[in-house]
Amino acid sequence: MDIADNVKVTLKQADTLEPTSSVRGGGAELSLSLPQRGAFNRLYEDWKSKGVHFLQEPKEAIYGMNFVVADLDNHRIRVFVSE
Repeated sequence: MDIADNVKVTLKQADTLEPTSSVRGGGAELSLSLPQRGAFNRLYEDWKSKGVHFLQEPKEAIYGMNFVVADLDNHRIRVFVSE
């Protein structure tokens, strides 16, 4: 996912890593801030249509609207918009 100019976040499935790694997910959470509610809604609908596993559906919190997903290695990814 391109975050900004020259910034990219890539998640890789643990059983395909070269060299192999014994580190497994679930112990941390990556948070991604989106610039506006429209982008947030589009990403949510896109990921939902692709069968992404949601740990939390969109919900308002003190820092804004957010949802949480888990990747195939159980890494938690929180996406939020603060507008």
